[in-house]
This record gives sequence, C-alpha cells and structure tokens, in this order.
Amino acid sequence: MPILKTVAVSLAVAMTFTSCTHTNIPSESTAKTPPPYYVYVTNETSGDLSVIDPVAMEVVSTIPLGKRPRGIHASPDRKTIYVALSGSPIGGPGVDESKLPPPDKSADGIGVFDVKQNRMLRLIQSGSDPENFDLSKDGSQIFVSNEDDANDRDKSEVNWLADEEDEEYCEQGAPAHS
Repeated sequence: MPILKTVAVSLAVAMTFTSCTHTNIPSESTAKTPPPYYVYVTNETSGDLSVIDPVAMEVVSTIPLGKRPRGIHASPDRKTIYVALSGSPIGGPGVDESKLPPPDKSADGIGVFDVKQNRMLRLIQSGSDPENFDLSKDGSQIFVSNEDDANDRDKSEVNWLADEEDEEYCEQGAPAHS
C-alpha cells in the first residue's frame, strides 16, 4: 500500500508541475535544456525529497526534509511544496509498538519547501503524526489529517508567507527543521 501511495502522490505532483521551470536545480551541462517540469517524490524512510528529471529519467537532486516525509502538495502558484512530516516511528500491521522508540512530536508538522531555492524553509505545527493534508484552492488554508488524533485540523497558518516578519526570517536563511 505505501508504494501505491508514493506512486499516486508522485504522479499528482508531476501533473501539478507541468508548467514549472527551475533555475536552481543542478544539471550536468549548462548547455542542456532543462525539462519542462520536475517530479518531486518524498522518501519516507530516508527523510528526504528526490527531484527527478522526467526526460533524462534520473534524480537530479535529493534534499533532506526531516523525519518521515509523506503527503505532498504544491501551492496554487507552484512556487512552494508542502510535505507532511512525522516524528512517529514506522510501525504498521504486525509490529509490536511497545518495542518502537518513542515518537519525536517536535518533528510533526507540514514542511514548507521553496521550489526556486530548492530548500526547506519552515515547519508548520499541525498536530500529532500528520499523514496527509490538502490545501484550499487559494492556498490560504491547510486541512490536515493526523493519524494519531483521528481528527481533521483546520490550519490557516499558511498565510505566514505574506507576513513581513516571516519574509525576513526566510531571507536570513532559516535552517530546515530536522
């Protein structure tokens, strides 16, 4: 089931970015024409994001995001990618949860990834063990589904990108949450 989720998410993000172009993605040659879009895939076990050139069929960049990146969505303007991050250890059916390490709840949230800068900007707190989420059409709200809580949470903190104070925070090179 996790593989099907990854494939479905990858296809959805690839279709979302069909009109995107990037200048900060590394390429083998400056004469090489960049692809018309990139595919972004979260890697839950390694905690990173793979950027794939679909024309060359190769990973062109791998960026650390934090613990257990899962659900992934692009902002309406295609400049930002949001990723559900979970500090809970990987369990699953048949796993004795008493033998797992304790969860790191400080790692739980929605990661904000800047496509142009090719880096993680911030972690939006979103409750315990976020698995998936959706964005409102205008990108001003995130609707988070938390695996531990069995609740949907309405988070309108996405508006932070328009706040002058937070823009300065990003310009100063805020470190990625890890």
